[in-house]
Amino acid sequence: MDLARDLGKTPVEVNDFPGFVSNRVLMPMINEAVYAVFEGVATAQAVDDVMKLGMNHPMGPLTLADFIGLGRLPGRSQRAP
Repeated sequence: MDLARDLGKTPVEVNDFPGFVSNRVLMPMINEAVYAVFEGVATAQAVDDVMKLGMNHPMGPLTLADFIGLGRLPGRSQRAP
């Protein structure tokens, strides 16, 4: 923790568990964003706008998925055995 602070970072302590906390939360959100578009709930742009404006995210989940690379996403939402 001290090393992170010395490097100007803000450390967050979590328990030792498979997978990063951020990815465990992010991947279901991206999946739900895709389903919202697939089911006709909203357009891709509307989903991103709702998350940017309503949740104060710097970018929407679908834009983020595009940055991550859609080819990297399948199977990421499943936990390793």
